[in-house]
Amino acid sequence: MGRTYAVVRPGPEGDELICASPDYDPSAVTGTAELSGGLLLRITGGEETDPELQRQLREALEANASKEQFLSSMSHDIRTPMNAIVGMTALAKKHIDEKARVADALSKIEVASAHLLSLINEVLDMSRINSGRMHLEEAPFALGDLLHELLVIVRPQMEAKGHAFRFEAEDIAAEALRGDALRLRQIYVNVLSNAAKYTNDGGEISARFTQRMEGEKCVLCFVCRDNGIGMSPQFVARIFEPFERANTSTISRIEGTGLGMSIVKKLVEAMGGTIAVESEPGKGTDVSVEIPLDFEPLQVNASALRGSAVLVVEADPAMRERFQRYLGDAEARVTLVSSASEAVSALSDADFRSDPFSGVILGKAL
Repeated sequence: MGRTYAVVRPGPEGDELICASPDYDPSAVTGTAELSGGLLLRITGGEETDPELQRQLREALEANASKEQFLSSMSHDIRTPMNAIVGMTALAKKHIDEKARVADALSKIEVASAHLLSLINEVLDMSRINSGRMHLEEAPFALGDLLHELLVIVRPQMEAKGHAFRFEAEDIAAEALRGDALRLRQIYVNVLSNAAKYTNDGGEISARFTQRMEGEKCVLCFVCRDNGIGMSPQFVARIFEPFERANTSTISRIEGTGLGMSIVKKLVEAMGGTIAVESEPGKGTDVSVEIPLDFEPLQVNASALRGSAVLVVEADPAMRERFQRYLGDAEARVTLVSSASEAVSALSDADFRSDPFSGVILGKAL
């Protein structure tokens, strides 16, 4: 008989066999090694255990544990929306003549179906990435379009939980970019959706986009900050591992595969970028993503503004400063006010001087 092995779980009444070679003989064990999870590796046919065999078995066991954890999570998370779909379908059929009840059931079916589809898409994405079949597009896109689509998707999530959501895009030097806009959106949506989910109702979340130039590349920088439940240092160290979800009573009530951040990291790295997470329990989480992209320099013809009088109504001091800088670069004559009453006064003064404003920019007014 050649060398054989078995993985066992020791117990007071003897070994519990987990898996073994077909010709494994427990009476002929010649070596034992410890594995993770309280398991032991029993080997026959040699005086010493084989380090390479141990390594392969450890990897196989870790992969098995991940798959088991995934199947356990998915069996629950898929069953939840499926039960809703089946239950609401039966309810709609039972009350087919009651338009209001049917409409309500269909609305709930739509929500559950969208959630189920997102779970399936995450599994398929991870499968494609791990098999090397994930293809990234290199196509031109407008940054403004990407940010608009992002807001359309995430703003309802923020409003549903009553979050104060602040979105900023500043120091943008390149509007015309080249890359995979769909995957970029997937990255940002995943991060912002996590912030919305793991922040208690009425929280504060901010998203900020900036750019910086590095040689022939434009680095698109994204920072998401929230004051949510946060994470322990131990979990932050594992957050990008597949199927990982923090084991707390709060998070266990939130459905998900635990694949989202792993997919995000793989996509970011495939684009040549970096991602970092800082978090503290009870104080929130910061996620920073930087991705280098090809670009075309932003061509702005500001000659029409040169010498023109522009009124800016904006309550936020930081935004007023930006307007001053941008319009000042265009050599416009800028009047900054913070309230509606000040705006009316400025318009009256301009009319009295026979020097009307060429344009008015309306932001938030006090």
